[in-house]
Amino acid sequence: MRQETISSSTSILSEIKPVGVQLILDPNTTSTIELMRLVLFDLVYRQVLVLKKELKKSHPRDPYLREYIIIETGKNFAKYTPHNFEKYFIANIDEDTYFIAKAYLRKVSKIINEKSQYKQQIIRDLKMRAFFKNNMLLYMLSITKTNRKGKELKVTITEYLNKMDKMLQEALQNQPDKAVEIIKDLKSNIFLLKNLNFELFEKLSVHIKTPHAAFDPDWYWVDYIASIDANTAEIIFETSEIFNELEIYYTSPESNGDSDYDTGSYFDF
Repeated sequence: MRQETISSSTSILSEIKPVGVQLILDPNTTSTIELMRLVLFDLVYRQVLVLKKELKKSHPRDPYLREYIIIETGKNFAKYTPHNFEKYFIANIDEDTYFIAKAYLRKVSKIINEKSQYKQQIIRDLKMRAFFKNNMLLYMLSITKTNRKGKELKVTITEYLNKMDKMLQEALQNQPDKAVEIIKDLKSNIFLLKNLNFELFEKLSVHIKTPHAAFDPDWYWVDYIASIDANTAEIIFETSEIFNELEIYYTSPESNGDSDYDTGSYFDF
């Protein structure tokens, strides 16, 4: 059973998902699209979902194959119990289906935006209410604010992330084993680091060794990093670009929610 609240200590990153950490860091101005990005990458790191590139036709009569980023189920899909806020990403997919990422994420974002109150759903699911103001007016205005306890936790998290960011960069150069320990502590919260980039992923994949999986119960996601190659790291950052396009689409004054956003085909035929 999940704990009702989480402790406000430097171990916070081992107790809460990155989307929850982001809400502590920036509760009101963090966009729904940014929250979606963190949720998806957490599911990918847990190997619930997989992102990969494949050559596909955009529709049945298309004579040409085109390269797309595909979303499909990962090896932990069947045994993973999702939170409600994660179900938007996995409710319409199973082991026998896969989807073109750009169109699939657009569809997921539309559903989430139509339902609204996504932040509150995350806070409820992750048992984080103790860190946020409980005010009906704020709720009606869709404003999310941390309380005193949440603000104190933000300071702790910010200091910790900055420290880990610096330590990881230094460890990758001089102490690879220490770098492994740092990312084991960060887990998928690595996506919250300011210095996260393509080169960092390549360095991580060189130093991480998969045999640790035999004795470390949390190694499932580190095992994923160990399999990263140049193509995989590229997919991660290209998927981030899809979210950037979605952000522009929803914040543009010209956007009216119509289907003029270039998504390609929703699923493979």
